[in-house]
Amino acid sequence: MRYDREQIDHWMKEWEESGESIYTFCMDKPFDKSTFYNWRKKSGGDDTRHRDSKFISVSMVPSCVPQLSIQYPNGVKVDIHTTMRLQQISYN
Repeated sequence: MRYDREQIDHWMKEWEESGESIYTFCMDKPFDKSTFYNWRKKSGGDDTRHRDSKFISVSMVPSCVPQLSIQYPNGVKVDIHTTMRLQQISYN
């Protein structure tokens, strides 16, 4: 089935706002996850900067963080629920 640009853009925005992985997001949709990956790649959503590097830039301003969430480009999300001083967080 073919979808128009407006429908595709709507689903892309809905996915971005959901915070879900593409796999989870596509489970109850009328299209397969491979179709969504193709749409994302064609729209420029497949950010090659993250693919070439093993590290992602992180900026933090406060001296303590009550919790930390890291979301990788592949949809994996890591939540840490404990108060930490910035000196305790390593970026390498």
